[in-house]
Amino acid sequence: MSAPEKPSLYDKNDYYSADLSASRLSSVFNGLLRSLDRLRAAVILNTITRRPHLQSLQTSAAKPQGLQPLTAKKLALDVGAGNGSFLYYLGKQGYATFGTTASGRGQAAAKKVFDVDLQHCTALSPEITQRQYDLVVYWHVFEHLEEPASHFSKWKELLKDGGWIVIEVPNISSIGAGICYESWLGSDDVHHVNHQTPEKILATLSEIGLQPRCVQGFSIKFTYVFLWSALLGRIFGRFYSFDRIMDLLKSPGAWLRQHPLGALNAFAALVYLAPVILTLTIVGIAKNKGEIFRVYAQKVAE
Repeated sequence: MSAPEKPSLYDKNDYYSADLSASRLSSVFNGLLRSLDRLRAAVILNTITRRPHLQSLQTSAAKPQGLQPLTAKKLALDVGAGNGSFLYYLGKQGYATFGTTASGRGQAAAKKVFDVDLQHCTALSPEITQRQYDLVVYWHVFEHLEEPASHFSKWKELLKDGGWIVIEVPNISSIGAGICYESWLGSDDVHHVNHQTPEKILATLSEIGLQPRCVQGFSIKFTYVFLWSALLGRIFGRFYSFDRIMDLLKSPGAWLRQHPLGALNAFAALVYLAPVILTLTIVGIAKNKGEIFRVYAQKVAE
């Protein structure tokens, strides 16, 4: 498998753990992270299957499009699939899965732990673009793309008629971003080189001929911690960098020994800031300013 076309911000030995799981966090979080990936697969599939547009398009007669494998399974593509956990759970739901990762460790872990084959690349390779998919997912990946046009210019061709693309990104128009952007973990301007507003993403989807069907603004995985980080920055007037928080989550024991007061306060804040965080979560969702922006868009037969 060829290496990425250019060095990736996420293909670093100190980013993914050296253990078999290739997790970004301490191994104590592996069970939680896999549960969240299982939930993500369930939420996505539930959302796209309960949309009335999908059923009508899938039941209409259509000629086969693109190069398809010899299988009756639906096809799913996860761009930036990490260690393959999410694709593993999609496969359990009957999908034939394909994915890319910018991490050699992630690629190895996907095969060894989940028996999922990932391409080690950052671009959409010919092997990826030669077939069409029922589902394409960009999950906290779109904001990392240095050349987003090289991806979204191919989205329509990647999808079968009636197929879906699901994009989730940190919402730079969120309440948390407004409270203290510098400490809000969704910012991470060192790694997030392609921040776009929800309005711009929706406009791009429409311009390339895909129809946004559903927008969501809440994430079990990200909403709470994004607001937590923003409030810490606002209250204590400090810049909580992505790398510093990741160090804490990778090695909480070591961080606690080296920075006892800071680590204890950070963890305690998860509790004592809970009433404020929960209130801001509700307000953010009500005002379409949730901490993440998730959009489901569909290709409609012409």
